[in-house]
Amino acid sequence: MKIIQILFFSAILAFFAGAGCNETYNQPGGQDNLGAKAKGLDPCGLIDKAEIDALYDVPADIIQHDLEPINPVGQKMCVYDIPSGEALTMVVVSVHETDEISSGITAEQLFQSQKDVLENVVDVKGVGAGAFQTQMDFAGGGSIYFLSNDKKTLVSVDVSLVKLDHEANQAAEQKFAKQILEKLK
Repeated sequence: MKIIQILFFSAILAFFAGAGCNETYNQPGGQDNLGAKAKGLDPCGLIDKAEIDALYDVPADIIQHDLEPINPVGQKMCVYDIPSGEALTMVVVSVHETDEISSGITAEQLFQSQKDVLENVVDVKGVGAGAFQTQMDFAGGGSIYFLSNDKKTLVSVDVSLVKLDHEANQAAEQKFAKQILEKLK
């Protein structure tokens, strides 16, 4: 089981190191094209960068900022890297909108399939209908998954605070999820 987790962890790092990134990331000051017009939601506009900076007490850099879907399930990501000298100190916001999914499923169907397939799933109250969190056994990893009120947008947030502090990570994920739901109203 540990070898699978290490392989999964390595795949995540490889993805964040460059695979799937477009040319709009890593601009000076981490502000890149936040004001750019895009079809659908801008994942970097869903959490106030100042909130992320405050969480870590250091300015975060945006290292991935997708304004267009990067795969057939309509995924757009915003990845904030926190320069701490530690591995996996980041916040990841992932958005899937039904209108941008080309694979023929809806955001609600994708949400349910994620819930059915992922391990260590725990339901979360107060963050929309059916919201759930996952917990990995390494790097404090896991994510919160939730749907917009109209069920046309699936959002996930992953907060990694360097240490194996699942409670702190999950509390931050829930806080950001509630802020995002307010913006999606």
